[in-house]
Amino acid sequence: MMQSGRGIMLGIGAVLALAGEARAQTQLLAGVVKDSLGTPIGAAAVSIGAEETRTEGDGTFVIALPAADSITVSVRRLGYQQVIFTLSTAEAAGNTIEVVMHFFAQNLSAVEVQEREFRAMTILRNFDERRDNGLGVYLSREYIESRNTSQLADLLRNQRGVVIGRGGVIRFARQGGRACVPDVYVDGQFTPGLPLSAVFPADVEGIEMYSGLSQLPAEFMRAGRFNCGALVLWTRRPIVTQTQQQNKKP
Repeated sequence: MMQSGRGIMLGIGAVLALAGEARAQTQLLAGVVKDSLGTPIGAAAVSIGAEETRTEGDGTFVIALPAADSITVSVRRLGYQQVIFTLSTAEAAGNTIEVVMHFFAQNLSAVEVQEREFRAMTILRNFDERRDNGLGVYLSREYIESRNTSQLADLLRNQRGVVIGRGGVIRFARQGGRACVPDVYVDGQFTPGLPLSAVFPADVEGIEMYSGLSQLPAEFMRAGRFNCGALVLWTRRPIVTQTQQQNKKP
C-alpha cells in the first residue's frame, strides 16, 4: 500500500445502507475524514480517478469505485496536507476508511469576523492593511461569492498581470520576459508544490496577488530566490458577529 500523509485505517462498514437502494449494484467506498484532533473535516474533496465527491459536515463520504484491480484515493482540503493512498479494489469494496489529515499551515485561532473593528484582532488584519495600501490585486470574499465558481483559475482570469495556461496553470506576466510561476502562500505560510487545482474558492476568504518585486511585501520575499511574485490565499474562518463578541466580554 502506498500512502502520502498519515492515519489511514481500514474497517468493515455498512456501505450500502449509507448509499441507499438506488446505488446498491455499484461497488462503493465509504469513509470519514478527520483532523489530527479527531474533528470531522467537511467539504474535503475525495477523488478516485474521474470520480470525485465532497465530505459532509460530519466528515463522511461515499464514492463509487472504478472497474480496476486497484484504486488510488486522493483527499484534499485547503489548509491541510493532501493525503494519497492506494488500495486493491477487492480490499476497498464494501469497506469504510478513516482518513486523518494534518494541518499544512500554522495552527491559527478559529476567529474571523465581518466588522473591520474585530477583523483587526485576527490574522486578516494584515490582508486589510495591505489592501488599503493598494500595491497588489486583492479579491475579497464578496467578490469570490459573486463569481460563483468552483475553480480558482476562474477567479483569477482577467485579473491584472495574470496568465492562465493550459490545465489551469497560473502564471504572472513580466515585462520583457516570459510569464513565470509565483510563490504560493496559505495563511502566511510558504507552500511549495501546492496544486492550485486542490484549492476551492468556497474555502478562501481573501486572495492577494503581487506580480512583481516592486509590489511584493517583505514577508513574501524569499532570500536567494528569483521573485516572480506571490499568490497569497487566506482560508475561511467561523464567523463571529459583533453581538457574539460583546456577549463574551466579562
